[in-house]
Amino acid sequence: MRARALLFVLASSGCSIPTYETLASDAPPANVCTTSAECAPGACIAGACQATSGRLSTVLIEVTPPATAGALAGLALVQVHTGLPAGGGALEIDLDGVSVVTGRVALGARAECALPAGGTLPVEVTLAPSQRLLGLPATVFTTEITVDLTTGAGEFEVRVPPGVYDLYVEPGQGSPIDSLAAPCSFVPQLWERQALSAGITDLELTLELPEVVTLDVLWPASAESLAGWTVDLIDARTGRLLSRPAVLGAAVAEGYSVEVAYLPARATTTNEPGSELVRLRPPEGAVAPTILWERGGLFWFDAKHAEVGPFMSLPTPVEFTARVVSELGEPVAGASVSIVATELTGLPAGTLAAFERSNLQTDADGRVQLAALPGTYRAFATPPSESGLAAREVEWRLSTAPVQAGQEARLGVPARVIGEAAIGFGPGGPPVGATVHATPSAAALNAGVLERAVGRASFVPQPATSMVSVDGSFELRAAPSAYDFSLRPDAEGGFAWVVRPNVLVLAGTAVIDLGAATLRPPARYAGTVASPLGAVPSATVRAYAFLDAESAPTLDPARAASVVQVAESRADAEGRFDLLLPADLD
Repeated sequence: MRARALLFVLASSGCSIPTYETLASDAPPANVCTTSAECAPGACIAGACQATSGRLSTVLIEVTPPATAGALAGLALVQVHTGLPAGGGALEIDLDGVSVVTGRVALGARAECALPAGGTLPVEVTLAPSQRLLGLPATVFTTEITVDLTTGAGEFEVRVPPGVYDLYVEPGQGSPIDSLAAPCSFVPQLWERQALSAGITDLELTLELPEVVTLDVLWPASAESLAGWTVDLIDARTGRLLSRPAVLGAAVAEGYSVEVAYLPARATTTNEPGSELVRLRPPEGAVAPTILWERGGLFWFDAKHAEVGPFMSLPTPVEFTARVVSELGEPVAGASVSIVATELTGLPAGTLAAFERSNLQTDADGRVQLAALPGTYRAFATPPSESGLAAREVEWRLSTAPVQAGQEARLGVPARVIGEAAIGFGPGGPPVGATVHATPSAAALNAGVLERAVGRASFVPQPATSMVSVDGSFELRAAPSAYDFSLRPDAEGGFAWVVRPNVLVLAGTAVIDLGAATLRPPARYAGTVASPLGAVPSATVRAYAFLDAESAPTLDPARAASVVQVAESRADAEGRFDLLLPADLD
């Protein structure tokens, strides 16, 4: 992935724009003009400098109605808008309204199962967006209900934005049915990619009898015991549990045998066969890996029988000590350390294995001691906030030696990220009081279940903000990572943001000079936020540009790997808004 560290180098030119004389001034810079000569490379339109061309003709629009918006309150509604006119124009946002999902969780036929008379089953119903949000936070909707075992049903109602959702029903703990044998048990059920349109959608979610497979874990009698380990199935895409956890008991001739009750995920489109993951987990606190197999890669004798392995042994735990220190070698006490394995030594080639430990605290000497497995780890050390040091990700390699030390995370101070903000048309001056944001790049937030489990996902640092001073300079501090930088002028000034995605802040870099962050004439889009009930006043409107795998703008959402926010506005009392997009990204 491309990452750029030198940015904001743009040309300056012509507009009559008043600026701050001091930070205490009540008059922020404003985009006003009388002739187009003041607005090069744009034009003077309706008394403001505006772009006459632009490259962001496809954007993702997110609308958040206020708390007073009735049925829409609190819902983030997302739309893709394509073919926007170059340089600005009309942008009407017609919300489809809300999907009111009402339904019943019902028990499937269980004539052969003796259910407790008068008992109840606590159930949690979750609706999570199915589609990739490209780094945007996904809102998950959850409600808890009780299924009456006498009537065989329980009802729920949830309001969600229209879209495609994964519906997940998970039986709660502590029910009298927990003791039922596997063929009669209740297991979590996942309905994938269910389209929910605006209006009322009525669902009947039936808790069917599970499938039961006898799973043999091939394991030599001479190896250490796996008694107490847990076997279950999870969905490879969402990570949702699809089975009732089954605990391994005493070993049999060639290993262990256990019955696993599960139900494959269901979808409106055909699922790829065998897409579930079989997961073998050690008991809580054990220093051992979690092992994962794709169900389709196992040797399935039939629908009732499967086997995993064979294994000869597990990696032998080691005791290791690591230190968190400053660049001067001084110990950092109270630092938080998390590790996740990217490769473990002593497992068969191609085995997917996970091992992690989190929120370990360093002592007064900056040391952290723990038992782990030999292999390669991503380690992330976060110092106390008052230390003035920056969090950092490092690689640690642990050998098979029983006791070892020497691993270290050396923390420097956050990089000084500096730059000069200016208005690039008219005599202008600096956009005093504009905020500068360094937000961890959305491209780093898209890791899936497997990527996270085996250490392929990056740790994400905290965002940073700053403000443009009277002389136009700005400075903020950032830990090593990739960031989306944006210069955001006052919302009332009539300027577009300056946005530069996926800027790399390298460890050990003292200063990153972003150069000139220059405001250019915006592409102005005006419209109204409306729903089937009429205008939506006071809604927040955010615009995002699509980025490809190289962090370059793309107009094809299907090619997008992430998004970056490029504008924000608030509708007035009649639902009208002006959205000022940059003509291009830096």
